[in-house]
Amino acid sequence: MTEPSNTQPLHIGPLNDSRRAQATRVADYLDTRPDGATRSEIEHACDPGSVTKLLSEMRRGLGYVIAKRRGAELTKAGTRRRTMLYVLVSRPDDRTQGNLFGEVPR
Repeated sequence: MTEPSNTQPLHIGPLNDSRRAQATRVADYLDTRPDGATRSEIEHACDPGSVTKLLSEMRRGLGYVIAKRRGAELTKAGTRRRTMLYVLVSRPDDRTQGNLFGEVPR
């Protein structure tokens, strides 16, 4: 029987945190990349699990505005490869709207 190893694996896997925490981490990363970032760059920097699912949920359910734009990068062979870049436009507004109409006196 072998003893368990004391060394940590190189890749532990996605962090076990909420979608909101993952979205905040990705938004913070995209803030540092005003020209945009590819899905693989986001995955390597933030480790959110499924990047496409998280980006979709950020746009549809969490209130982030994320723009997509086409980019191109050079490959090792010297050819150009099309890429999709994601750019953070705005974060959700956390302020709650107050009561517009006060109580109506009777």
